[in-house]
Amino acid sequence: MRAVRLVLICILGALLAGCRSPAPGFFPLGIYTPGSTNSLEAIRAAGFNVVTGPASRDFLQAAGWHQLQVLAAIPSTPGRAFAAAPIQSTVRRLDGNTNLWAWYVADEPDLNGISPADVAQANRTVKRFGRKPTAVVLYSGSDALDYAAIPDILMIDRYPIPWLPLANFSQNVRLARFAAGPKKPLIAVIQAFDWNYYPELLANRPNLRVPTYDEIRCMTYCALAEGANGLFYYAYDDGKWRMSDHPATWDALRRVVGEVNQRLPLFTARHPWSGVYVTYADWASGWNEALESAVTATLLDVQAGNATVKKGKYVLSVNTTARTLQFQVHLSVLPETLAVFNENRNVRVNDGFVSDEIGPYAVHIYGPF
Repeated sequence: MRAVRLVLICILGALLAGCRSPAPGFFPLGIYTPGSTNSLEAIRAAGFNVVTGPASRDFLQAAGWHQLQVLAAIPSTPGRAFAAAPIQSTVRRLDGNTNLWAWYVADEPDLNGISPADVAQANRTVKRFGRKPTAVVLYSGSDALDYAAIPDILMIDRYPIPWLPLANFSQNVRLARFAAGPKKPLIAVIQAFDWNYYPELLANRPNLRVPTYDEIRCMTYCALAEGANGLFYYAYDDGKWRMSDHPATWDALRRVVGEVNQRLPLFTARHPWSGVYVTYADWASGWNEALESAVTATLLDVQAGNATVKKGKYVLSVNTTARTLQFQVHLSVLPETLAVFNENRNVRVNDGFVSDEIGPYAVHIYGPF
């Protein structure tokens, strides 16, 4: 009887608390700042499953109507003015809401001079009164080692277009993954806005512009190659940049998000050690602006496919430069020929490597094998 009573108590607790975390296999595909609840229908229709938003019951309910989870901001910012009381009240009231995905504890504390100790204090306060995951987003991967152990979910935002090379995005995601370790979820936040709308942040920078479709897609696959477990995009409507005023960018983003959803088994695949590496016909062209390999390559092990992506192993290759490159992907175990995914062509394997050409910011996926 005692065992039965314990089981009943656990079941009742789960029902009262609601869904404490997304279902296993959930791949966060989010977007920042919907602007208002009127935008949620378009965001969900585009293929997103998470939005950032306020910690309010009304917003959580509106998101739930559109089958969206919420990364909800805590009501007090870490630092000198931090107040635990409003967090205690908010977390106790909303933590069990089934539409709450995670608590947004801090936004770019490394950029804003908020110490790891202050972020840890805020994170402990949330965890004291709630059971949903916590998330912190960083600006710089080189600072991730100081913050990575604090939240349940580490996020990294890097918006390089066009004032930094696109390769800087990939580099910072890699540094954040190194700091997070192999088990902590890492989410990459990708630029989908024009820096011209924030002149106070990038003053006197010429030729600012919005990322192109190819750049947004390239950064998306760079995040996959560097081991990100989820993707967010900035932004839909933050009061300055409004996606509704930029239909071409919204169309580009919807295309990318639609592709991610179609190819979801690739984005949730295992990244086993493989020894894969890249060489170049012209070594001088083999470096990107971050002084790393111009083409990022990794092995993906898809263990459960779908109608688009079959089960098996794939080699992902992403060109992080604006140049067309002749390159070779080396892997110890390859078949004699490889299909190039979704390109209606095959490539020959000679002595354990594949030779191919890749265009600016392009993506080639070889497999399955």
